[in-house]
Amino acid sequence: MDLWLNILIDISILAFVGLLYYFYQKRRIIQISKADILADLESYRLKLNEFAETQQEKHEFDLINELCEKVDDYCQTQNLQAFCKLDINEHILNAGLVEDFELICDKITDFLESH
Repeated sequence: MDLWLNILIDISILAFVGLLYYFYQKRRIIQISKADILADLESYRLKLNEFAETQQEKHEFDLINELCEKVDDYCQTQNLQAFCKLDINEHILNAGLVEDFELICDKITDFLESH
């Protein structure tokens, strides 16, 4: 009887340690994924600011500048959901910025759905 009790205790301890390791790895993966998204968001912010600098003489500059300020705020507060709900005007941005925005939003949506 002691043998079975020892086996059950060993299995329970291994299961508990395995569960702790699982939660540790899950937390680590979430942190890495979020850091990757934030790096992409920062890169997008820099590209958008560069685009805004080249468009200073155009009449859409105010809209572009407002968009830059919103993206800056979302980067600082790490508000991922609000970034995806951002209404970008596809007519004033170039195709690369629109595509980058959609890719980042897809990453954010996948991240939020999986966690």
